[in-house]
Order: sequence, then C-alpha cells, then structure tokens
Amino acid sequence: MKLMKLSKKCTALLVAGLMMAATIIPKQDAYASMTSGSKFLGNVIGNSIPSDFGTYWNQVTPENASKWDAVEGTRDSMNWTAVDSYFNYAKQNNYPFKFHTLVWGSQEPNWIKNLSKAEQQEEVLEWIKAVGSRYSTVDIIDVVNEPLHAKPSYKDAIGGDGETGWDWVIWSFTQARKYCQGKLLINEYGIISDTNATNQYIQIINLLKERNLVDGIGIQCHEFNMNYVSVSTMKTNLDKLAATGLPIYVSELDMSGDDSTQLALYKEKFPVLWEHSGVKGITLWGYIEGQTWKSNTHLRNTSGTERPALQWLKSYLKDSLTPTPTPTPTPTPTPTPTPTPTPTPTPTPTPTPTPTPTPTEGAIPKVSVTTQLGSSVNQQYTITSVGSQNLDLSKLTIRYYYTKTSTKSQSFWCDNAGLQLNVSPWYVNLASGVKGTFKDGYLEITFDTTYSMAPNSGSLNLGIRLAQSDWSAYENLVDKGYEVYYNGTLVK
Repeated sequence: MKLMKLSKKCTALLVAGLMMAATIIPKQDAYASMTSGSKFLGNVIGNSIPSDFGTYWNQVTPENASKWDAVEGTRDSMNWTAVDSYFNYAKQNNYPFKFHTLVWGSQEPNWIKNLSKAEQQEEVLEWIKAVGSRYSTVDIIDVVNEPLHAKPSYKDAIGGDGETGWDWVIWSFTQARKYCQGKLLINEYGIISDTNATNQYIQIINLLKERNLVDGIGIQCHEFNMNYVSVSTMKTNLDKLAATGLPIYVSELDMSGDDSTQLALYKEKFPVLWEHSGVKGITLWGYIEGQTWKSNTHLRNTSGTERPALQWLKSYLKDSLTPTPTPTPTPTPTPTPTPTPTPTPTPTPTPTPTPTPTPTEGAIPKVSVTTQLGSSVNQQYTITSVGSQNLDLSKLTIRYYYTKTSTKSQSFWCDNAGLQLNVSPWYVNLASGVKGTFKDGYLEITFDTTYSMAPNSGSLNLGIRLAQSDWSAYENLVDKGYEVYYNGTLVK
C-alpha cells in the first residue's frame, strides 16, 4: 500500500551505538555498519531529494519512480531519469538502495492488460532484465509486492496459481534471481496486525525459501495497521516471521495523529520493531509535511520544525546503545586460535556416545545445520527432540569447529531462535537466551533457558553469525564440522 496516485547512532540513524542528531557520522562508516548486520533507518524519496535527507536517514527507496508504470508508461519507452537520480544519490553517500518494485498489480502499465499471455510474459521478463542490467549494484529489490492483496493482471501469463497456489510468485523470483543482483525481498501489508495473514504469508515465503529464491521478508507497517495493533500482536507476528530464519525489513512505516497522539504511538510501537532481533532495517514512508501519502503521518513540518515524534526518535536512538536484545558480541579469549580443534573431543563427530552414564537415552537431540562461508560465517540450525523424554535445552551444547589464519578478535550474534511447535504454546522466542563463546578452535553455543521440548513436538530454528570484530574478512576459513552434547555427553 503506498500509492501516491491513490494514491539495518548518528546521521543516518543506525545501530551499533550510532545516534541521530546534529552530528552526522561519516557516510562510509554508516554503510559499513549496515552491511555488517546492523540496522538501517531509511526513508522514501518522492519527487525530489530533500536537502536534509542525510541528516535523518541512511537508506533510500523511491516512493513511485521505480514502479513499472512510472518507468514504462508507454510500451518500450523507458524513463529512468528519476530512478537514476535517486540511485546515484544513494551510491554517492554509501546508502543502501532498494528498488521498489518489479511485480505488483496496483501500479502496472495499462498497456500490458491488452496483450496476449505470451506477450505479457515477454514484457515482464524484459522489464526484470532491464532493471537487473541497469542497476547491477542494487542492494535490495522488492520482487513481488502485495501478493495477498494486489495480484497482477498478467498473473496467468507467468505461471498462475499452478500446483503450489503461488507459481506466479515463484516464477517472478526465479527470473529476478537469474537476472538481478542484490537481496530479493517479498513485501506485503497487514502482516503486523493479522496473525492469519502472517501464516498465509509464511506459506509463500517457505515456498520461495526452499527454492533458495528469497533473501528477506518485507512488511509494510502503515498507519491503518500501526495506529491500532497491540504490542503483543506485533511481537507474535514478528516472532513468527523471524522463525523462518530470514531477515525482516520493515518496508513502509508511518503512524498518524496530532502531535501528542503520534508521539505516543512512536514511543509505544517503534521500539518493538527496532529492538526485535529479526528486524534488520526500517524504512519510513515519508517525513515532510505535505509530501506523505496519508495526512498527519509526517515528522517534519514545512517550516523545518520537527514534530515531537521525530524529536523523541532522535533521543531514543541516541540513548539506545544496543538496538537489539541479542547477546553482547563475545571477544575471542585468546589472540592466537589453534589451527585444529582440541584433541578431545575430536572435531569429527564420533559415531557413538562416550561410555559414561548417558542421560541421553531418554532425551535425544537431533541437529542439522546449513553453513554459509564468506567474509563471515552464517549458520541455520534445526534442532528436534527425537527421544522418549523431554529435551532440556539448558543441557544442550553445540560446538562448531573451524580454522582460520587470522588472529583478530571475533563477535557472535544470534539473529533468531524460535521454537515452532505443533502443540501449545505453538511458538516460543528464545533468541535472548542463546549464548556464543569462542574457544580454542571452535565456537560453543549454549541455551540459557528452562524450556524443555517434548519428543516430536516441533523444532527449534536457530540463526547465528560470527565474524571478525573489525568486519574484515576471515582468512583461509575452513569449516571443520560440529558436535552436539547433551548434559556433557557427546551425542553427535
């Protein structure tokens, strides 16, 4: 929802102790913080770039300029002028740029409705290729916008419902993955306030995720939802989304009211979004009076004065030294890591438990992991209880072994940790209880929680990252596998 026709702590309000105030952090530092896993706080650019944009925001989304009908209102006649301007502005200032959007039924060119299905598919593919070619260094792309509410007229030309019910969405992401760079997002409204919509959204997300087609989840948080949703409902839906293991991006945030009402809304609800460990960036949908799509959602008056909500937002981010409740990054205890795991236990999982009395005979954890190695290490763990007794997570330990040549200190983050259960309470957020400690040659992951998983009751889905504390790339990084312990006994 964002029709103007209907219409990631300084400058740029970022995490890692940044502040939004008169002082502006170096833009290069701001972008480095965002790309290293910190949150950004961005905004849209409408008809022109505001002179004070960089005073408040450090991420750019075109409000309308990059929608298909705005670029190609006449068939085969592309007007990139405004998009180029905003894209170049973002790149010159090291702000992440999001292209909004590729496939969306509400603002598609009128001429495409009259074409044959074959021609429609050809034109959609031509559009996606053109975006990918022109903006090869784009950071984020909204591939499909509002699939639940605004399906395109050409849906049947690009797969229709198909066997999955969402083949047209899968087709769109498949083409975007093939021809575009940057993180691929899906985007939808009504999610933050509607658990049923969230569940349906997650079904689509999982279809894309299992095909490795989606990199993040976009949720619009407009005033018609945010003004009325409860904090508890917000947290429930954010936790559900985070349990997918994908980062969440609040893509279109605004809240409306007179000064006192808007201030109260921001105080109550903005921290719920900003402090959630799964949320990696927030983009507001306008901030200047007379230039927002809904009245009384602006944060700055035409006179240049800041409304109380903006004043509070600056203060909140200034005082929030740690914007997410994830554990404090843990420094490496010794400057020189050993090249291989300590000899006992060996880094290669042993086929049988040690002969000591085994408390795992009744409670047995089953763990699988997907690891991505690059400048940092990203892992997704799935943990289930497959024994005959409840699995006490406080007794569970995972050791991840790896080697590297660098002697620099390291940091650990838990991006998400959620129990997805098939029995009540259905979902439990455990992110704040996940601890990571660097040992000689391995990372040890433990769980500070009293929760026990009943056998075959669901799974604990865990997303963690480790990186060198100065954000430089690991040198000669080698994955050596992992071991699982329960109550001190090796089980894998």
